[in-house]
Amino acid sequence: YPVVGIGLGGVGFGYTDIGISIPSTVTNIESNPFRAIFSLTNITVDPDNPAFMVEQGALYNKSKTTLHIVLPPLTASGFNVPTTVTNIGPYAFNKCSNLTSITIPEGMLEIGAFAFRECSNLPSITIPASVTNIGDRAFGNIYKLANITVASANPVFSSEGGTLFNKDRTILLRHPAYRNNKSFVIPSTVTRLAPGAFELCYRLTNITIPPGVTNIPESSFYGVVNLGSLVIPEGVLSIEDYAFTGCYNLKSVNIPISVTNIGKSAFGSSGLTNLIIPNNISLIKGETFSQCTNLANIMYRDWE
Repeated sequence: YPVVGIGLGGVGFGYTDIGISIPSTVTNIESNPFRAIFSLTNITVDPDNPAFMVEQGALYNKSKTTLHIVLPPLTASGFNVPTTVTNIGPYAFNKCSNLTSITIPEGMLEIGAFAFRECSNLPSITIPASVTNIGDRAFGNIYKLANITVASANPVFSSEGGTLFNKDRTILLRHPAYRNNKSFVIPSTVTRLAPGAFELCYRLTNITIPPGVTNIPESSFYGVVNLGSLVIPEGVLSIEDYAFTGCYNLKSVNIPISVTNIGKSAFGSSGLTNLIIPNNISLIKGETFSQCTNLANIMYRDWE
């Protein structure tokens, strides 16, 4: 039977130095299914394919409005997204570790989830006024990212001091990992953190969370290795999966009585030595404290 689509994980993990040839029958490709290939050398598309095309090694839809995949070698001297493109697909620039500059044109509408994942040497990103949707963790695992700038006319997003927010700054979407600050006070307007908001912000040692925040989302402080001081405010209801995984220097944390559930590996591989759990916790998922080698004491406390 002819292949008509390539789903998530379509090409398995670990292949190296291979090329991909897409036949004319394939009309659906999901979220860069080739992202697990260590080094994808080239992509070709049958000229008779009605849905996709390749230009200078990058994969687009036929009308060149969606950028699906950019090969890492194409980004050695930066990359200018064509002005026809209105959508950067999920994982489009995945593992483009030599990318040092990116031009996103006015007219861009959407940046997909994990679009720039592991573009480890990208120092800054400018988001034009036209962008109205940014997917989850679009700028995750960018170790050298120091600044995110949003055009002032953008109706949905804003930036302050290099940190990405929604327009009214009630949602903190991404704090740049390489921003040169040891302490950060989340603005009092913020009531929500996006997944991965502080992921791999290894320079931070202290973060202040405002009282309006009610959820610590997935991977929000993942890999903040130098975080040594943190107060979770009263009113937080849940601490989700991998929220503080890899916070090696986090020795203690106060879990307020408002918290009712703690997610999978929420404090995995952290530096916790002692922990007090309030009595109204109804769910603690598996591996919550996995590899917490210094954790000597857990106390279940009746706060009433």
